[in-house]
Amino acid sequence: MQYRSLLSLIVIETAVCGFIVFWALVGTNPGSLGPVGVTVWFLALWGMMAGVLGFLFYVAKSHVFNDTLPSERLAGSFRQGLLIAGAGSVLLALSSLRQLSLRDAILVLILTVLIEFYFRTRR
Repeated sequence: MQYRSLLSLIVIETAVCGFIVFWALVGTNPGSLGPVGVTVWFLALWGMMAGVLGFLFYVAKSHVFNDTLPSERLAGSFRQGLLIAGAGSVLLALSSLRQLSLRDAILVLILTVLIEFYFRTRR
């Protein structure tokens, strides 16, 4: 996939997920959404945070690493955004269910670091 089409796909995904999150926050409540709606809300939150974090990482990497291709920077930035946003969404979901403990938080963070380490050393 070309660089510009991938970037536009990420922007569209972030905007759609952001609209879902905003609509659910303003127009509904967890009781009216039900379990499936709350699950969709957390998935939309994950998508929105991943797009925003991926874009921020991409902008930061563009200023620091000029020797890599823009498509490589975008792919790595979006992967890191997905991982960090996923960890944040999981921790927020566990917290909202009152199931989050310190041990669970540490395990999620360690798993996130291990996944990132695996993808960086896979080359």
